[in-house]
Amino acid sequence: MTRPAAALREEMDARLSKLDDIELKLRSLRRFKLQEQLRLGILDLAGTIQRDTVQNQLTALAEACLNATLDVALNDLRPRLEGPCDKGFVVLAMGRLGAAEMGYGSDLDLLFIYDDATEGSFSQRDAVRVAQRLIQMLTFRLSEGVLYPIDTRLRPSGAQGPLVSSANGFQNYHRDRAMLWERQALLRARPVAGDIALGNAVLQALDPVRYPADLAEGAAAEVHRLRQRMEKEIGKEGADVANIKSGKGGLVDLEFAIQLLQMRHAHAHPALKVTGTAAALAALSEVQLIAPRKSRQLLAAYRFLRLLESRLRIAQDKASTAINFADPMALKLARRMGYARGGAPVNSLRDDYERVTALLRRFYTTVFTPEGESS
Repeated sequence: MTRPAAALREEMDARLSKLDDIELKLRSLRRFKLQEQLRLGILDLAGTIQRDTVQNQLTALAEACLNATLDVALNDLRPRLEGPCDKGFVVLAMGRLGAAEMGYGSDLDLLFIYDDATEGSFSQRDAVRVAQRLIQMLTFRLSEGVLYPIDTRLRPSGAQGPLVSSANGFQNYHRDRAMLWERQALLRARPVAGDIALGNAVLQALDPVRYPADLAEGAAAEVHRLRQRMEKEIGKEGADVANIKSGKGGLVDLEFAIQLLQMRHAHAHPALKVTGTAAALAALSEVQLIAPRKSRQLLAAYRFLRLLESRLRIAQDKASTAINFADPMALKLARRMGYARGGAPVNSLRDDYERVTALLRRFYTTVFTPEGESS
């Protein structure tokens, strides 16, 4: 029923080995992804696999597709590269992929790093060529669609910065110039393709930045200001409109609260150095920073919102986190969530949503108050 990334990759490699044409390879990868997503979707809607399993499987699928596409890109470029291409280039996953929390329709937040310190490793020019070719292959629209949308705006200096960073340059940037939100984003970073050892070394060197011994004074207020801005500018909630991700009590409330606790306490509690929300909640309970009962409540709330986000994606057939409870679509969504056909399923869904988001907002507020900071 579940398939690890290694098994997915093995089947992909078997299919690709029979093809010589690059376009045929890219079509094969897209068909494989669609086939796996359909299989997962059927199991998901039938209720035969858990929400965490769906996220893990979609993450494994994305990693397998990414690695297979990187191989195709490297083989295509190999004659034109200046040096060897078997080490010294790594793809870091950020966001949902980094947290192993992929959903239907999630894009891939990626960073590209090359080794500028090892003799015979990737040159900057080669690294840029590979990154550009990889993005092109992932996003090129064929009749089967794109493989994955790619977002690289979390790289140093954002969209205005170089597409590829050197390992030393990346580390120096985050040590000396990065804003707090950029260091916060690194909490979800992990290597997923290419030279994994290089990626692990780069991130380990940045542990003092990600998990400082003493979090700077005013850091919580700065994170809170960003959260308020997201709620206002992205959430855009109204009387009947709610935003599962960025709205009041949404997923970002829980994620930001957990990430602040990680930045504050992971130096003393290495078990907190994990990228996923559920894993971080478990670790916080394990080191007694969150009571076990509260951890279970928060995990249930998180799973409810992620399930709702998934069902909304299926009901609307587009990537969106906004719900209009006054829209006829809300009835379809409520039924997808398993609310009874009789009675008032939309009202029941709305009641549960408001209860869950109120719980998450209370937790967020506790963490971000001075009293919560010291607890």
